[in-house]
Amino acid sequence: MRRVMVRYKVKPDRVAENEELVRAVYEELHRTKPAGLRYATFRLEDGVSFMHVAVSEDERSPLGDVEAFKRFTAGVEERCDEPPVATRIEEIGSYGQVGDRPERIDTECGSYQALEVGGSVGGGIVECGISRALWLPYVEVDCVDHATARATEFGATVLVGPREGPAGWRSVVSTPAGGEIAFWQQKGVRA
Repeated sequence: MRRVMVRYKVKPDRVAENEELVRAVYEELHRTKPAGLRYATFRLEDGVSFMHVAVSEDERSPLGDVEAFKRFTAGVEERCDEPPVATRIEEIGSYGQVGDRPERIDTECGSYQALEVGGSVGGGIVECGISRALWLPYVEVDCVDHATARATEFGATVLVGPREGPAGWRSVVSTPAGGEIAFWQQKGVRA
């Protein structure tokens, strides 16, 4: 895992330009969603200093493939009073993900808030018409049909049979003890 912090100070008359270029990077990142990357940018209290923190699962950061990031870095030194200084950093501890926010996902069937927790763990918050609050864990499976059938062999009750949605297939089962779990299969990997 590679963790890097970059600090620099831009010329006062170039702050807006720098922020616009940074926002373009985030727009592309939200569109392309490169795997294995955590990235945050902050403007410091003086209004002209910036700090970027990039964490990538591999030694080679996916940022190098982002066209908007290439445009941002192409003229960064010309915008600066103090050029960028990159420093490798080591995490001592963390709580949450600094700078992360839920992402709203709109589909033809409604919308939800997607949450990236880190690594391969993620989640979502959706409003639905049930009479009680519910925390429903989803488990990604190779085949929703097979996972649902197998669960019933172990005594589960099918609450929502396998069905197709905009991004994949899902089903919901209840265990004999009353716990509920959803099976999820992303489109493009239908068995």
